[in-house]
Amino acid sequence: MPMEYVQDEQGVTMHLRRLHKNRLISDPFLEENVQGISDVKLRDDDILICAYPKSGGHWLWENLRMMTSGKVILDTVDKDSMMMEFFKPGDLDNAPSPRILNNHCFFDDQPKDLLNGKTKVIFLYRNPKDIAVSFYYHVSRWAGHEYDGDFRNFLRRLVKGLIPFNNPFEYWKLWEKSLQEFPQIPFIPVRYEDMHKDQIGELQRIGKFLGYDLDLNLLEDIVKATSFDSILEAKSKDCLRGVGGAPLMYRKGKVGDWKNHFTVNDNEWFDEIIREELGDSKLFEFTYTLD
Repeated sequence: MPMEYVQDEQGVTMHLRRLHKNRLISDPFLEENVQGISDVKLRDDDILICAYPKSGGHWLWENLRMMTSGKVILDTVDKDSMMMEFFKPGDLDNAPSPRILNNHCFFDDQPKDLLNGKTKVIFLYRNPKDIAVSFYYHVSRWAGHEYDGDFRNFLRRLVKGLIPFNNPFEYWKLWEKSLQEFPQIPFIPVRYEDMHKDQIGELQRIGKFLGYDLDLNLLEDIVKATSFDSILEAKSKDCLRGVGGAPLMYRKGKVGDWKNHFTVNDNEWFDEIIREELGDSKLFEFTYTLD
């Protein structure tokens, strides 16, 4: 489908591509690639990171890359090299194992091979308030979106699903429902805030799930190497940049920055949305501060 200017109730537009099921993505993602993900052939030793955008996927991918290789190296290669929305089925067939694949897609767009129950899924999630702030800066800096709304406008677009990859609550609810429906899929939930609070402990938990016996010295080196400042320095030369030259994928990497952007009224309104959408969830429990 061609790109279109998706307008909200305030008349503000965002330049997006509309897919099947009324789902929206950014340029340069192509419809044929996203819809082709279901036909990707998975390997038993693949690791699949699934996360709504701005949940910390780049950070987790770097951690996993070091864990699985045993090499603490930061270079210009990043998770986009294994991001399934960028590729056609078969494009990553020659990538060496274990492939650390990742995508932002809804469960019903995942590879059909996932139902074989062999490929392990790491489901990363982050509190929706910090997602909203991070995503706002992301789309505002990305010139291709041609978006000039303020944060309050973006927050309401997020709830309406009028942004890339649509509504996070719909995404999370479908994933939770589907993981219950298909219990053969091995998965582990990882909360972004827990990675901040106890990175070594979370890496040990993930390592056990993946079948890796991780040396404490290696984990300590990984923690140092994957600090926000270290990643930004390593990636800054070749990373995508937006309006004003700001990095598109790396901004702060903090927990609780939402408090600098939400008004009291915004916060009360958004809390009610979260209760309405995910009040019955058994999977998602959000942390909004590390205090």
